[in-house]
Amino acid sequence: MCRIFIFFLLITVLNEVQAERSSVIVDLKTTEVIYADNANLPVYPASLTKLMTIYLIFEAIQQGKLAFTDQKIISVRAQRQTGSKMGLRKGKTITIRELILGLIIRSANDAAIVAAEAVAGSEQAFVWAMNQRASVLGMKDTVFKNASGLPDPQQVTTARDMAVLAIALKKRFPRYFHLFSEKQFRYGKRLFKTHNYFPQKFTGAVGMKTGFTCDAGYNLVTLVNRGKQRLIGVIFGESTSKKRDQRLAELMDMALLDSQKKVKRKTLDRIRHDTSQGAGGKINKRTLALSCGRPGRVSPSSSHSLSSSL
Repeated sequence: MCRIFIFFLLITVLNEVQAERSSVIVDLKTTEVIYADNANLPVYPASLTKLMTIYLIFEAIQQGKLAFTDQKIISVRAQRQTGSKMGLRKGKTITIRELILGLIIRSANDAAIVAAEAVAGSEQAFVWAMNQRASVLGMKDTVFKNASGLPDPQQVTTARDMAVLAIALKKRFPRYFHLFSEKQFRYGKRLFKTHNYFPQKFTGAVGMKTGFTCDAGYNLVTLVNRGKQRLIGVIFGESTSKKRDQRLAELMDMALLDSQKKVKRKTLDRIRHDTSQGAGGKINKRTLALSCGRPGRVSPSSSHSLSSSL
């Protein structure tokens, strides 16, 4: 019995050691960096990918190309998606608003395909648009390969780039941003509830998106409103959802105090080539999450928001 306990303790410790954490806290208005740790380190985005998918949907709505009430037909490709999904069936329809909530709340991979097809006609064309928009926004170290965040070794980002995207979503689509605060929605007879509990734990937090794969670890992007302070927080590579939320809460508490100090800080643009923040580093190929098996093993994984089964 004692040997079994020691074995599992060793597994836990090894998993904790191998996770290369990456995080950044940024002032929304000024883009000044309040805190950064490996902010330029290449990481797998997992379902944080869906923030760009949502960005392009918002953009299409703003341009009058789509409307929240538009009904879209679900394709065979969407139905066949793996990982976290809504269980969409080919030939049925779903509104653009339901797709957006499916991406935010359920982190549904099938909803991501329907959204991609609605905006660009195909996922391939949509991915091209994702990368074009990333380049325009200044997400210079991000490459998208799909609309959902399902594992692809070439699909990478950084904490810095995700902060850039979060700021763009807030500043460019203020009329739609409230959707990130939604906690549940109905599609047909099913009620989908959020798996992002950080806003319930941290006063002033808003959404925005969780992400998880075995190789990415547990990730989160959020906005915190406290008085006149508006901070964007991004965290990658935690070994459990609980540790992720605890770590981000600690960083946010520290940043909220530190941001009130009148000191000169670097902006997101200025830290991009900072080697002390992981610029030029290599992506961690090892399994990061405790729920994914033996430490050091690269496990098969699917991209989804945190769920009660994890």
